[in-house]
Amino acid sequence: MNDTASTSADDFAPWIGRTEQVSGRVSERLVREFHATFAPHLADHDAGVLPLLAHWCLTPEAVEEAGLTADGHPQRGGFLPPITLPRRMWAGGEVTFHGDLRVGDEVTRTSTIRSIVRKAGRSGNLWLIDVSHGTANAVGPMIQETQTIVYREAGASTASPSVPTVAKESAARVEQVGTSTVRLFRYSAMTFNSHRIHYDFPYAREVESYPGLVVHGPLQATLLAHLAAKLAGQRLRTFRYRATSPLIAGDPAELRAARSAAGIDCCVCDAAGNMTMEARATWDRHDE
Repeated sequence: MNDTASTSADDFAPWIGRTEQVSGRVSERLVREFHATFAPHLADHDAGVLPLLAHWCLTPEAVEEAGLTADGHPQRGGFLPPITLPRRMWAGGEVTFHGDLRVGDEVTRTSTIRSIVRKAGRSGNLWLIDVSHGTANAVGPMIQETQTIVYREAGASTASPSVPTVAKESAARVEQVGTSTVRLFRYSAMTFNSHRIHYDFPYAREVESYPGLVVHGPLQATLLAHLAAKLAGQRLRTFRYRATSPLIAGDPAELRAARSAAGIDCCVCDAAGNMTMEARATWDRHDE
């Protein structure tokens, strides 16, 4: 199905409500790899508990190379609709935590397409897809979330520099974090993410018009969630995040977090001080 002016959300109506289910097991190896990738930026957690947002590394989609598109993503038209716009990004989402996953748990993730919306942005046409994911173990649902996937036209990103939601002078916690190609490689490996903007420099620069390799959105979100958990001093209840501009690998990034009336506000800033992701976390206040 070609993405033309006449293409509407009605064309993708058969995908609304489409569901898929995958299963896997929480392993000690995953926990070790996660620690090796994110140290020293992880919040404390009990032994045997899967670290915060490490469930994104569970049950990744495993597609043979013949089933990938030129950018390294799986071909569309199966679970996700056959939108032809070439650029794809994980734009944001919201996670609600009901309990802990533990090493040895058999886990099932149920994913459902909730909405498919077409919009016009500064860079041209956009398609936004909201997908809900429920992650459960033998006890019951542990994590519920919604993720927003954005497809856009080819060409350089026109995202304007974003003013940080947390000023450095007002932040209660500030951490410098490296954005080395090693960290990107390890996260791609754990999530089985073969999107070439994260490891293929010529492709990222010459095809998708980025100045360098792009740091994964969920990698940034994971760093912010752990920063928020450190400031909260306890397990988070909800975590909402939104990408605002690409974070390019190489220079150190800065993580900032501050308490507000609504919870904990946090953000990632690049070396120039521009915000690349913002987030807000909450926790059960009666636990304090």
